[in-house]
Amino acid sequence: TFRDAVPREDVPALYRTADIVLVPLRAVPLFRSFIPSKMFEILACGRPILAALEGEAAEILRASGAALVVPPEDVDALAKALARLVADPALRSELASRGRPYVAGHFDRRQLASRYFKILETVVRAAPARAL
Repeated sequence: TFRDAVPREDVPALYRTADIVLVPLRAVPLFRSFIPSKMFEILACGRPILAALEGEAAEILRASGAALVVPPEDVDALAKALARLVADPALRSELASRGRPYVAGHFDRRQLASRYFKILETVVRAAPARAL
């Protein structure tokens, strides 16, 4: 189903209605370092992901245990992975159950902000005092 744009606050509810959520990226070198923010929203919503991408985003999704990842633009691999997910409700359920705990444990914004703040404090303390 293709829908018109929806307000940002409606997106989580929309994700929760999906049996499988697709996260595709083109096979472009720049995208190897690109991480779609929707990945984290989908993981937090507890939905299984079928991803066609590579690089850091693929590593995150594999580590989450909440996604099947295929190479970008590999239509055959994408079709096979989709058929597998459609045919196996237990697999979809297993993937879905892993997303929220993974993203909460590794990508909580408050925890990340606290870690970055501590790093910045360390850098500032280590820097020599400069006269203005």
